[in-house]
Amino acid sequence: TVAHSAAFWGNQEVLEQLILLHPEIMYVHDGQGFTPVHCAVVKGHFTVLTMLARSGITLDCRSSHGHTPAHIAALAGRWNELMSLLKAQEHMRDIDGRTPAELAAASDVDPRFLALRGDG
Repeated sequence: TVAHSAAFWGNQEVLEQLILLHPEIMYVHDGQGFTPVHCAVVKGHFTVLTMLARSGITLDCRSSHGHTPAHIAALAGRWNELMSLLKAQEHMRDIDGRTPAELAAASDVDPRFLALRGDG
């Protein structure tokens, strides 16, 4: 959708207009099962993510694989996005029963993620 493209490319102005006119579009899944929120996280558009949250868009939506945006941030190695999302989603599990922190800790993308294991 236009919302997915705008989120993917970080076009905050287009997203703001879409939210005003058609906020429901922010919850539509694309062919990969992602919402526009997931797309913003994948590309590391932290300011877009912040704007979406301030606009009242739910950030704990799930992909068709059960991943929340925090799970996607963990898998993509997006530290800032993960930290901002973890507070709201720390106990949410994907379809394999993993939390975002568990995915991040198992990742070798960013050494800061190791601190999320809580065993070191």
